[in-house]
Amino acid sequence: MRTATDPADSPGCDRQPLDDATAAFAARLQHIVGTCPVGQTRMVRALASPRCPRALERRLAVSAYVGARAFTGQLAALIRLADAPEARLMLIENLIDEEGLRIVSGQGLALRPQAVHLRWAEIFLHSLDMTVDDALAMASADGINRRLTRFAAYLAAGDWLAAMAYLMVGQEALVPATFGPIIDGLRARGHDEAGIVFFTAHLAADLEHGGQAVALMARLAGRDHRRQAAIADAVMQGAHDWWLSYGGDGATDMASRQPGWWCAMTSPS
Repeated sequence: MRTATDPADSPGCDRQPLDDATAAFAARLQHIVGTCPVGQTRMVRALASPRCPRALERRLAVSAYVGARAFTGQLAALIRLADAPEARLMLIENLIDEEGLRIVSGQGLALRPQAVHLRWAEIFLHSLDMTVDDALAMASADGINRRLTRFAAYLAAGDWLAAMAYLMVGQEALVPATFGPIIDGLRARGHDEAGIVFFTAHLAADLEHGGQAVALMARLAGRDHRRQAAIADAVMQGAHDWWLSYGGDGATDMASRQPGWWCAMTSPS
């Protein structure tokens, strides 16, 4: 997740316009994530409330920490497997930023300890009087650290493209819709900006980066219908797993409450 304050001399992924067919597939992917009702789940609504229980805030802190702890390893695994230069560049940019590094012309890489994303997640943990050991124990007990099992399965099968679509589109593109109401609730309950920087830093940035990942997936799919179907399925699965991890109620309830989202999830076209 690159933040919105990347230096101008950072490398950039290709931003070439999409042709009509590629743009149509990109629009399909945007529809999948754009209609996912993650902002309306019971958990997100509770976290957005001024009267959210502290126990639920702690669950959020654990989820943020475990996700941030795993994310750099997931990016590295994708970089190792990806055979498309444009995909590798986007992943490397993300990894550099996650690790708090900056590309400085004439110097190389400079570390910014205050910008390490895992550190931001730790700050939120500490604001709730939790330690890293507390978070890892709670994650193990709650099964939070298993929410990306499907991602691991894609990697085990050597399908880096599906794994990237699952993670970078199906989940990262949903960060703004998830974190927006959560940030409002955290502020309403008196959390200071320094304590919630993990969430605020990703709000605007991931709106942009999700769109970039959608465009990349559409270009990589090209006019190959099988590849398009595999990417779309991975995005659907990623969005569904993200939705479930933030309190989604299961397929039956989702179908009854959000028919547009369910149709996007199940449509073969």
